[in-house]
Amino acid sequence: MKSKWLLMALALLTLGTSCGREFDPYWRILDFRVLALRTSEPELRPGETAVLDALVYVPDGEEVEYQWEWCPFRTQAGEGFECPFTKEELNAFVAEGGDLPEGFELPIPDFDLGTEPTAELSYPATPELIQLFCESLQESLADAPPQVAALVPVVDCDRGLDVSIRLVARSGGEEIISGKRMNLWTQAELENNNPDVQAIEIRPLKVSDAEYLIDQGLDWVAEPVDDIEEWWVPIPDEGLDIYGGVPLEFRAVVRPESIDLWTPPAPQGSDRDFLPIESEVVVYRWMTTAGSYDESEKLFKEGLNTLDASSVTEYRIDECPDNEATCDIKIWAITRDGRLGTDWIERDLRVVGRR
Repeated sequence: MKSKWLLMALALLTLGTSCGREFDPYWRILDFRVLALRTSEPELRPGETAVLDALVYVPDGEEVEYQWEWCPFRTQAGEGFECPFTKEELNAFVAEGGDLPEGFELPIPDFDLGTEPTAELSYPATPELIQLFCESLQESLADAPPQVAALVPVVDCDRGLDVSIRLVARSGGEEIISGKRMNLWTQAELENNNPDVQAIEIRPLKVSDAEYLIDQGLDWVAEPVDDIEEWWVPIPDEGLDIYGGVPLEFRAVVRPESIDLWTPPAPQGSDRDFLPIESEVVVYRWMTTAGSYDESEKLFKEGLNTLDASSVTEYRIDECPDNEATCDIKIWAITRDGRLGTDWIERDLRVVGRR
């Protein structure tokens, strides 16, 4: 029986599914694009419900269709993030692998989560049942080939069960398939939150740039005092005016309390299970509809840099697309930590002239 399910998993892993077009460079967003998926709770605990949403860019006037799904496995991008089992097959699979009562079925909610721009997923059972399912799954796939073993949701079931979220988004005749993982808590002690990005701040790069912008009447620009840290200004929801040909710096402001502590697993062959407790690493990705960044990907790591300085990147736009005199542009800062947490912020800028 076990070999039957393993063969089925292998067959499903060979299915090819389109995952959307490639973009070069990835940070310049010109048309329909799913930039990121987010779960309000990267680690879902008993009694909680996670809200799932997507950062989607579409040209003006186009609509987006959504189809959300979830799967209690680690799905793969190469297979379109498709779940390798139905609910019925999953119950049979677990019963075959573990010591479960006859007729036992996991109280698994439907994999289909709806067609709204957002979806919800509630903690589906008890921590004991989630851990039992995780351990039964590990036993069932213990001798599986690496390609199938990749489906196992976690290495240590005490740290929870990783499940997958799938979004099929359609707009203008194009389809993009995206995936993300989240964790169903079992007994981990430390909290797991999204890295909460609260603002994008902006400043000119040099004194001469600040003086030029002030002369042009841009009242958001701070006086270029000696302490350059005082030049930072938050971009408001309604956006700001800028000038082409003037280099700027952006930084994403992340709430320090949202950077969690955790104990990384020790490398294989180590004489201990976990490494010493440390802060999460945070990766920033900058994106825009026009212009360019000197570094579109940045990293925060405790001991290497500071949270305030880690996201700073230089931005420049020399002229508007199609040589227009003015243009509206969007910028995004997307944050991800090493434990499935994601957040983002979007701001608008308007190029009102050129130096």
